[in-house]
Amino acid sequence: MKKIVGLSLAFVSVISITIPSSTFAANHYDTFGGRLTGGVGNWGKSTQYYWIDSSASGESSRINSSMSAWVHTGKIVSTPISFRNTSNKPSSVIDIYKGNYYPRSSGILGETKFYRSGSQIDPSSNYSWAKIQLNSSSFDSLNTYHKSGTIAHEMGHAFGLAHNNYEGDSIMCQFGSGRTVNTPDSGSLYGINSLY
Repeated sequence: MKKIVGLSLAFVSVISITIPSSTFAANHYDTFGGRLTGGVGNWGKSTQYYWIDSSASGESSRINSSMSAWVHTGKIVSTPISFRNTSNKPSSVIDIYKGNYYPRSSGILGETKFYRSGSQIDPSSNYSWAKIQLNSSSFDSLNTYHKSGTIAHEMGHAFGLAHNNYEGDSIMCQFGSGRTVNTPDSGSLYGINSLY
């Protein structure tokens, strides 16, 4: 009997060592608690819009590609996200700017702010639109891959996702905490489905 118990424990130990921890954490996500009141689209049946300020026009291609990665996931997880770029700012629920908001020494690559009725609010409450600010002083030092990852990360915030600094393969992991991806991961997509 002791031999069977010993072999069973050894087997469980070997299994737990050989199965990657990401198998258990693959669907991890965090949210702020609030979300866009108008939603993120409805699988193409309704569409939301994002607007790119002239200050961020040099990043338009990366911004459009990053949003496309959220819309066309190419993954097993389908989400309701349906967004298009617009030149009509009043119809937008995500506005994107670029400027020197913080010194490079801050390490801040970008930030997302949340608004309801024209006032900035905490994202633990529902909000009607979000403003993404790419911080030129730090953002411009990134390579193309990490610029795209930072934009997609900030879009995740605009949708209502919070940081996931436990997994470098999560788009919601901060760059400084080891983010290794530049497109949405399945855990973040499950997070979208939990919100919408």
